[in-house]
Amino acid sequence: MKLLTFFRIERTVVWFPFWIFVSALLLTGCASNQEINTSRASTFSGLPVVQGLTNSHATQISVVAPRNLNLKFSYSNKTSESKTPVISSIHESPGSTIVVHHLKINHLQIGTTYSLEIRNENDALVDQRDFQSLDLSERPARIVAASCLYDRYLNESVRMWKAVLESKPDLLLLIGDNVYAEVSDGRFSSPLNESALWIRYTETFQALDLYRSPRLLPTLVTWDDHDYGMKDGNRENPHQIEAKKVLSDFFPQQPDLLFPEFQSGPGVSSKFDAFGYRFLLLDGRSFRSPKGLSSLLQTHFGVDQEKWIFSKIRETDKPTWLISGDQWFGGYHKFESYEGSHPESFKQFLKSINNTKASILFLSGDRHLSEVSRIEKKALGYETFEFTSSSLHSKTHPSNWATIPNKRQVYGVDMQHAFTQFDLTPKHTDHSVRIRGATIGAESKVLYKFDFEINRSAR
Repeated sequence: MKLLTFFRIERTVVWFPFWIFVSALLLTGCASNQEINTSRASTFSGLPVVQGLTNSHATQISVVAPRNLNLKFSYSNKTSESKTPVISSIHESPGSTIVVHHLKINHLQIGTTYSLEIRNENDALVDQRDFQSLDLSERPARIVAASCLYDRYLNESVRMWKAVLESKPDLLLLIGDNVYAEVSDGRFSSPLNESALWIRYTETFQALDLYRSPRLLPTLVTWDDHDYGMKDGNRENPHQIEAKKVLSDFFPQQPDLLFPEFQSGPGVSSKFDAFGYRFLLLDGRSFRSPKGLSSLLQTHFGVDQEKWIFSKIRETDKPTWLISGDQWFGGYHKFESYEGSHPESFKQFLKSINNTKASILFLSGDRHLSEVSRIEKKALGYETFEFTSSSLHSKTHPSNWATIPNKRQVYGVDMQHAFTQFDLTPKHTDHSVRIRGATIGAESKVLYKFDFEINRSAR
């Protein structure tokens, strides 16, 4: 009997070849890794779908599907029977049987729940998701930041995505290693070409419950070395252009006149204004200098991106999040960080963002542990913080904080999967900013809470 599976929903079954399903296990070597439980606990089904760039009246959505499925898309207000068709643009990679459909939906209303319907050429229902637009006005909002999403940790991913979705964030930030394209078991040679990247992005989208949630969650991304396709990658990646294309194809955050709050920067960097804050999601790979250069030639973000960062900070008085895949103030350990890898460049970078109208906060991933660091007043002229959120579901590492302490650390937790939740409030009239939130583990367990105030008047 021929084995067929995948993409089953209530009332309608769309069959998909079994080899696509098992390839995620066989090609990534799950069966040979004893520390990873490969059984699958999720009950979600359907096609992988992600909601990307979103504002009060429009959204972008991507749908990952077999090339031979001729899909039709429409959406409707859940209280109405009237359906509006949506034309998709198809993104593909040569030789792949999987394509990504990009949808752009306009004329949405804040607070209204819509239903996205996906049907095949015979008008049979293939998938259905709920979604909303996103009120970006200066208001209280909940943000979740997560990194390190290894699809081989299947059971762990089910538990962690359950916790993320139960926290009901307004916006999800995936800040690096969102796809473990560059794996360590010898399957692919780093750096990865487009074909290998496309396979690993497809497998990850098929595996994770984020992309099968009945209710879509607005999501913005940047990358780190694994989704860049080059271990500890830098500007010498020969497949850099292809890597950017694949990230852009799977995660829909395209600049458009419908989204004035969003702007692309150099590489895969972007600017997004929301809730009275500015978010700069930065590209810490495309322009990074290789090892061995003199300190004067070292750079983490590259000259052009740094100029762009400075211009985006100086043009606003909104509290601004600087978001990077690896740590900013990580000079205390041997792993990658801006301070540790490029110390002279880091000093100049801090000088350039000192004395601006915008209060700066730092957000990072990569470390496979979570911590909050208090950044001393002398760095920027006022006290601020770096929040490291890692890993959501990947290998956890002992911190060695007992022997290699982080003198800036306020809170920290290791050996547990986690994400960080921020409950943002608009800045006060005196320009002080209050940052509250928690780092949360499996079963929605709070690992630590934080409540800080950044007070520029205390300069």
